Amino acid sequence: MKREKEIKIRLTENEYQALLERKTKARLAEWVREVALE
Repeated sequence: MKREKEIKIRLTENEYQALLERKTKARLAEWVREVALE
């Protein structure tokens, strides 16, 4: 499936690090997409 839309969010360094610690996939974007669409 080709993805054509993009969402951009601004984070603090602490927020970004928190996401990196929580992710369960190699790529952060892939994990965020999966969690957001559950």
